[in-house]
Amino acid sequence: SRRIFSHPACSTGSCGANWTCGMPFGNVGGIDTDVSADVFLHYWMSHDAHPDSEVIGWLRAHSARHVIGTNNEPYRAAYIEKDMGFADVVEHIFASGRMGVAKPQEAFFRQVEDWASLPPANILLVDDTLGNIEACQSFGWRGFHFTPQTRSELPALLGVAAP
Repeated sequence: SRRIFSHPACSTGSCGANWTCGMPFGNVGGIDTDVSADVFLHYWMSHDAHPDSEVIGWLRAHSARHVIGTNNEPYRAAYIEKDMGFADVVEHIFASGRMGVAKPQEAFFRQVEDWASLPPANILLVDDTLGNIEACQSFGWRGFHFTPQTRSELPALLGVAAP
C-alpha cells in the first residue's frame, strides 16, 4: 500500500499522515480501477465504521474520564474523531500513527499515563485484543478483555446499569 500512496502527485509527496491523493490507483490487487485514494479511503472508512451504541451509552453513564487508544494511523484516527463523532464522547484519542508507538508497547501506555496524570492502577483498558490486556496489566493497569462472551460483564465493572 505504501507504493500507492507515494505517487508524486500526492499532496505531501509521500502522503505520510495526509493520505489524500487525486491520482487513480490503476491496478490494485489485480483489480483495474481509476478510483482515487480519497474516494477509496472514504469508502473504506465509512464501510468499516461500526460504533457500538450500547457501549457508548455505558461510557456516557460512567463518570470517569474516557479516551480511545487505537493502533490506527492518523487518517483513520481523524475519521474516528470527526466523522464518527467520538471527539464528543471521549477526551482524547491516542492513535499509534500519531504517537509513533503502538499497543502493546510500554511507551504507548506510558504516554497515556503522562497525559492523564494518573497512577497506572487507576487506569482501566477495555480492549478486544488479549495481548494488549496482558501488556497493560504487566505495566500496572487494570484490564478488561472485551469479547462477545465478556461484554455483559462490562456495565458491572464500570458501575453502570445494564439495559
